[in-house]
Amino acid sequence: MTDLSMDSVYKDRISISDQFIKDTQPKFDDMIMELMVVPKPLHLTYKPTKPLLKNIMQLENSFKSLTTGDESREWIKRNSMSLSDIRRKVAVEHPEMVNTTWSEIPEPWRNMKEGEKMELTDNDNVTLAEMFREEFRMSSNMKTLPKEKKGPWDVSGEENMQLSQLFLANWIKGGESNVTLLSDMRAKAVLTYKRHSWENSGTHKVGFTHTSTLGTRVSNDAFDLQSKYGFKATKKWYYSFMTTFKTQMFRNYASNDKEKKNLKSTMLSPAYLQLVVGMDYKVTNLSVLLSPYTASLTIVADTADIDQTKYGVSKNSRTSWVNGFSVNTTWKKTITYGITYSTKMELFYEYFHKNGQKRFSWENVLDMQINRFLTTRLLTELRYYDNESKKFQFKENFSIAFKYKF
Repeated sequence: MTDLSMDSVYKDRISISDQFIKDTQPKFDDMIMELMVVPKPLHLTYKPTKPLLKNIMQLENSFKSLTTGDESREWIKRNSMSLSDIRRKVAVEHPEMVNTTWSEIPEPWRNMKEGEKMELTDNDNVTLAEMFREEFRMSSNMKTLPKEKKGPWDVSGEENMQLSQLFLANWIKGGESNVTLLSDMRAKAVLTYKRHSWENSGTHKVGFTHTSTLGTRVSNDAFDLQSKYGFKATKKWYYSFMTTFKTQMFRNYASNDKEKKNLKSTMLSPAYLQLVVGMDYKVTNLSVLLSPYTASLTIVADTADIDQTKYGVSKNSRTSWVNGFSVNTTWKKTITYGITYSTKMELFYEYFHKNGQKRFSWENVLDMQINRFLTTRLLTELRYYDNESKKFQFKENFSIAFKYKF
């Protein structure tokens, strides 16, 4: 097989093109190269067909013997392939040898010969047609596509909102008219610089239910903030320091308290503040923070309406410090297109006292995307805080919600 290098294929074509301009004066539309995207697949080799190879060799040999413009024009008329056809054929067979192609190609991301999709690489970009511009001394309206500028911060978030309504009139089977509103907002901001990593996240979950007998009640209320700094120690391990803060935003009463006299919780009553120091194992979408020392502060600010001893705080105080061991894990997995699973697990154990506090929470979220704005969400949360209750707490919610990402 003949090895057609850049010199043998293109430089001879350039000299031939100069001769065309001098003798035959072709139309400029056949010579001007316009900017188009040309993918650059890997491991392609130029293997022209025998008729094409024969025409190229005839073109090279014939012009070596041609001396006049008339002979050139006669030869071109007899030849079945023009110079433009040869250029186009080379671009189809061997696109990595050229930077641009002609405007007649409607979809530059498709194979120009077979009409099949080509595999693009991450480094595909748009370049200028430098090959023929200097030889023809022409100017064109060629531009490069601007590169997306990314800052050091990666900010994202989503809001899921569900509204349900039930109306009953003379319903023999029983029941009660109600209106329910649920909101789940999550935001995240991550800063990555060299060996430093700083992750900040916030979650606000709130739900209201209105019935004719109980009025408006808070059915869900959680406000969480988290900030974690890490310094890269090895490829997958980070020296990490994390602080978390958890509380609620509204006044919550027992479900059977129609008169709203038995206040169960309110803002900062209780609230939990944790300071965590340890090693964080991080790979794609997985983080496991192991902390041999964790300081946890329990706050009950409203001691007038709430009994702080129910949350492990002494009778004459509003705060309680405990120290122990903790594990914090987050993982996110895209199961298939439109279906995403995420989980978050937190474990704390106070090891300085024989009957120290034990806290465990495990949240699971399964999102099944319907379209751009609607999603089906299944959320479960298992919780055990022995300073609140000696029983496991469980919450489940299944909804079709309006979802907005930012």
